[in-house]
Amino acid sequence: MRTKILLSAAMLGIVSTACQMAVAPPGSKAEDNCNGSSKKCRVTVISIDPNTRKGTVDINGLTIDHGAHNVHVFWRLTQSCFFNAAAGDGVFLKKPSDDDGQFSEQFPTDDENENPAPNLKNGKKYHWKDKNTNAQAHKYDYKMTFHCDGGAPYDVDPWIQNG
Repeated sequence: MRTKILLSAAMLGIVSTACQMAVAPPGSKAEDNCNGSSKKCRVTVISIDPNTRKGTVDINGLTIDHGAHNVHVFWRLTQSCFFNAAAGDGVFLKKPSDDDGQFSEQFPTDDENENPAPNLKNGKKYHWKDKNTNAQAHKYDYKMTFHCDGGAPYDVDPWIQNG
C-alpha cells in the first residue's frame, strides 16, 4: 500500500511538472538567446493557420543577452506574407505601459543591413532597435500582426527579454 502511495505521488509530481512546461510548436524553440555579437537577431514566422489566423515563430521567447546593446531585431515572414503599415500591421508591445524607451526604429523593411532602411508601406520584415540598457532583466510581451492574403490579419504573441 505504501508503495502505491509513493508511486502515485511520484506520478502526480511528474504530470504536474509536465503540464507547467512551455511546449514549443514543432519546428520552433520555446526560448532562445541572442548574444548580439552580430548586432542582429532574427525571429521567423515558420507557419500560419488560415482557420485561426494565427502564426507560429521559430523562437517564441527571445532573450537579448546583458551587455549586447543597440541590437537590430528582425521579424521575418513567410514568402506569401507581408507587414502592411496602412492596415496597422507591425510588431507592438502588448502593454503600452511596458514602453520604457528600450525599443526604437520600429518599421517594416526588406533590408537587414546595419542601418536598415524603413519601408513606410510594407515589407517582408519588421525592425526594432533594442538599446538593452536595463539594469535588471525585463520581459516584454509583444504582438505581431501581418497579412498573407486578402482576409483578416494574422497574429503571433511571443515575448522578448532584455538582459
